[in-house]
Amino acid sequence: MLETSEIQFAYTKETSFRFPPVYCDYENPLLITGKSGSGKTTFLHLLAGLLKPGSGNILVNGTNVRLLSAAGRDRFRGKYISVIYQQPHFMQALSVADNIAVSAYFSGKKVTARAIGTLAAKLAVSGLLQKKPAALSLGEQQRVGIARALINEPVLLLADEPTSSLDDDNCEKVVGLLKAQSSDAKTSLVIVTHDYRVKQYFSNNLDLHVD
Repeated sequence: MLETSEIQFAYTKETSFRFPPVYCDYENPLLITGKSGSGKTTFLHLLAGLLKPGSGNILVNGTNVRLLSAAGRDRFRGKYISVIYQQPHFMQALSVADNIAVSAYFSGKKVTARAIGTLAAKLAVSGLLQKKPAALSLGEQQRVGIARALINEPVLLLADEPTSSLDDDNCEKVVGLLKAQSSDAKTSLVIVTHDYRVKQYFSNNLDLHVD
């Protein structure tokens, strides 16, 4: 569960943001849209604990992330939050299976080959597990990125621009995949994007505007 209130953040006096409250859980995924400069990426980084707001509250499963130290936010993110970045960052020397497993390793969690295989089957990437990331198509990389994010069984899954480079058909498929997998895992899902095609798939949405 994610709930925020009265979030403010400033890079400088001239560049500051005030964000409206949001709420989501695994049954109510949240879509955050907005044009460039509206603060979408800043908000995502605040939700992930990569940035600390100047004021306000960010509750993830009841824990106020803003009150944690920098090291505490890192530990909390490793245990409870996963981020799917617009450009997947894979370790090219490792296989797909190892790239999925290493995510759990860095967060201090144990993962079995069976768990990886089960998740890979759900995401239709079972046949890719022994390949290297460079051999994958863009769509395959995205599905592997989702698997890597979900293997930790996060409380909160944040997806940054997951459809921006996709055609309409693949856009619908990726959104459906994210919603289905997060629902199955009982993981709260937040998608941040400037791709307004996605809006039709969400009833819980927030459109940020440039002041």
